Amino acid sequence: MIVKQQNWLLHTMACGELSQAMHQQMARSGNSWGRYAAASVAHYRPAPYIAINNQSIGGGMAAGPLAWYARWAAMAAACAWLPALAAPPLHLRFVAQPWPPFIYSDQGKLAGPFTDFVHAACAAIQAQCTIELFPWRRALQMAMEGEADGLLAILDTPERRQLFHVSPGLIHTAYVLYARQDSALHDPTPAMLAGYTVAAFGPSGTATVAARLASSAPNAQLKIEIDNETALRKLRMGRYGDQAVVLINEDLGIWLMQKEGDAGLRQVGEVQKITYHIGMSRKRGAQEARTRFLAALDAMIHSGAVRDMAARYGMRGVSP
Repeated sequence: MIVKQQNWLLHTMACGELSQAMHQQMARSGNSWGRYAAASVAHYRPAPYIAINNQSIGGGMAAGPLAWYARWAAMAAACAWLPALAAPPLHLRFVAQPWPPFIYSDQGKLAGPFTDFVHAACAAIQAQCTIELFPWRRALQMAMEGEADGLLAILDTPERRQLFHVSPGLIHTAYVLYARQDSALHDPTPAMLAGYTVAAFGPSGTATVAARLASSAPNAQLKIEIDNETALRKLRMGRYGDQAVVLINEDLGIWLMQKEGDAGLRQVGEVQKITYHIGMSRKRGAQEARTRFLAALDAMIHSGAVRDMAARYGMRGVSP
């Protein structure tokens, strides 16, 4: 390994010297192509030991311009693979549940602000990243067990911090309550929900908040469903009875209502403001890759990029 590292370093130094020598040789040449090429490589100062297989590449233009350019091309080709050696590409795998409008499939392509956040951060650190959609329980398990590097999107809670390195906050949103159109509820307090059924999707952060709300309302019952659509459908059909509400993410609720019309339901109040994050698995991936990815997200927040990306979807990204 030490020998390989020394060989790589010598080759890097040789390629560095090449660029400067090229620049000087072509700048001294009298033809216009030489001057143009000199300007083209002015940003590359890589330069006195220059050899391939112990064959000197010296002699400059004296041996003829074609011969000199041929030697230059040979050395340039030999140096072309240096970037790959200098920085092995990072590979990061992210998983999520379909969670519109935050992340979803649109005509076979992933869309949503969290998709954009990941792609932008990965581009910033020159990482090769993939995002895959699974049912929530499967995605959560994969990230917990180290089958994936990151999970989109999560709340910053003590339980989540035991399992993940939590990113900076990225999207501001809220949990809200939906009831049937004929409900008299408006900004209900826990006391006003006495005897109600409180339904939510779970296990999830949504279900945790719903459980807390149900426990604070006298004689309220908690119902956990496999997805948000099931909870809303049962509410609409009266499966929970006349006194029932569904707790759901505000932006998701708006998206579902736009998709299905008002569907006989309406939003009746806000329960809690929340912020979504990305969770990086504690059981997978090199610390350097994780640190660089999270630092890139932080830089995007401070530059205003996160805010602007979220705004394209009509959502509230975290501002600088």
